[in-house]
Amino acid sequence: MIESAGGVHRRGPALSDLAGRTIGLPADRLRAALLPHMVDLYELTHETVSLAVVSGTDVVLIERVHGQRNLRSRTSVPDRAPAYATALGRAMLTPRAPQPGRTARLAAAVRRQGVFVRTDGVVPGVTCLASPDLDETCRPVAALSVSGRTHRMDIAAAAAHLRAVSLTAGLSLLAEGA
Repeated sequence: MIESAGGVHRRGPALSDLAGRTIGLPADRLRAALLPHMVDLYELTHETVSLAVVSGTDVVLIERVHGQRNLRSRTSVPDRAPAYATALGRAMLTPRAPQPGRTARLAAAVRRQGVFVRTDGVVPGVTCLASPDLDETCRPVAALSVSGRTHRMDIAAAAAHLRAVSLTAGLSLLAEGA
């Protein structure tokens, strides 16, 4: 999954292959297609921006963009987490088949707003907003997120920027042939 050479760690072929099987587009091509959009989103929000895909019941983080003042996450690239426990995972899972109860309400909110918001999820005091990037059949192939300290983050502005950038990123994926 991870290669190490001279103290430098990077994604290995196994992780790229795993992400490629999951979404139908190799992780390196997905990363290349979406990285410029991630940088745009960072420039608009100055908060941590992440890219992930779903693999089974997990979300696999494949890229992150952050500045010097941003919080340092406990997760690294690449990393896995249960999809239900993250805004990224929930953003990709909720547009799928209808589910009962609270999950159905969350899915409806994501469909209406295009953004899933989670406060105090994995890290207390941090809000994460995530939006799925959909293919031509409206199937989530990846998700982008913006994370920051809840007390300083302008959530409404971050959500608006995330929606706009995710739409543009989705169009880029369609052009890539995802």
